[in-house]
Amino acid sequence: MSRTPRALCLTLCLVGLSLSPAAARSVSDSQACDIAKSRSAGRYSQCLLRAERKALRKNTATDTQSCEAAFERSWLKAEARYGDACPTTGDLASTGLALDYAAANVPGGARAITQFSRGQLIVEVSMPGPVPFSNVTFECEACHNWSALDPAETDALVAAFVSASLPPGFTAGSQQVFVLQSARSVGLVATNRPGADVLPDVPGDEFRLIAQPTVVGFVGTDGSQQIVFPPNKAWAAFLVDVVSDRSHAWNAGDEIHELIAPDGTTYVLFGIEYGTDPAAFETSFPVAEGWISRYRRLEDDLVLDSEGLARVYIAFPGGHIWQRLSP
Repeated sequence: MSRTPRALCLTLCLVGLSLSPAAARSVSDSQACDIAKSRSAGRYSQCLLRAERKALRKNTATDTQSCEAAFERSWLKAEARYGDACPTTGDLASTGLALDYAAANVPGGARAITQFSRGQLIVEVSMPGPVPFSNVTFECEACHNWSALDPAETDALVAAFVSASLPPGFTAGSQQVFVLQSARSVGLVATNRPGADVLPDVPGDEFRLIAQPTVVGFVGTDGSQQIVFPPNKAWAAFLVDVVSDRSHAWNAGDEIHELIAPDGTTYVLFGIEYGTDPAAFETSFPVAEGWISRYRRLEDDLVLDSEGLARVYIAFPGGHIWQRLSP
C-alpha cells in the first residue's frame, strides 16, 4: 500500500507566527489572536485533565473553577489586545467553555483504562477542532488487534480504512495508522466521550474521542522553527501540543530512537507510520539541519507521562511520531 502521509492535511492550510523576530512582524493581528485563543483552549483542556487526576488520587470531588477562571482571563486578554482584529469576539461561552473536548471530559463520568503493546496498531481519524490550529482525534477501539492477523488481512483492513469515506464533520484523508513502538501505552479514557461510526463492518461507534492536538510550529530542513508554512521551503516536521491522558513506557535494555534538537530537547519515537520498511526507517523522513537522529539502548526503564499535555514531533513527510522527553 502507499505511504502517503494523511495526518498532515490539517497543517497544509495553516498560517501563523514565525518564531524569529523578523518573521513575527509579518503576522497579522487576526492570526495572532487566533493563535492566542488556540493556546488558551489547549491549556484549559490540560487543566481539566490535571484537576481530574488530582481528584482521582485524593478521592475527592473535582474542582475545575481555577481552570475556568484562568481560561476566561487568557481568552479575554487576547480579545482586549487584538480587539476588532480577532476573527470573532464575545464568543467565550460558546467557543470556550463549551469546547467539545472539554465537555467530554466533564468529571464524574465512568473511566476506562486502555493498554496497548509494542507492534499493535493505533488507528485514528480527525475533524477540525473548535478553535483554530486544532484537531479533535478519534481512535478505533476495535482495531488495536489488526496487527495480530495474517499480514495480508491486516493490509486489506488498513487499505479499506484509509480509502473509506468518513462521516460528515471529519476531515477527508485524515485516516492515520501507526505501529506502536513503546513497550506499553496506557491511557485513561472517559466512556462518555463522543464516538463515531466509521467502519461499516463493525457495529456501533468503534471510534472514541481520544485527544485534541494543536499545531504550535514547524521545523524546516534548515533547522528553523516557525508557525508558518510557506510553500517555498522544505519542512522536516511539525510540532503539536496534544491534550491527552496517555503514557508510554519502555523497559531497561530496549532500544529507542531519538531526535535531539540543537538546544538539547529530546524527542522519543513512539509511533511509525504503517507500511514503513523497518530497514529503511532512517531514510523515510528528513532530519533538520543541526538535529541529531540516533538509536540508544536504555540502561533504565523509561516512562513518558504527558500528565494531560504532550509536545510531539511529527515527521513530514513520513508521518512518524516522537514525544518530547521531559527535562
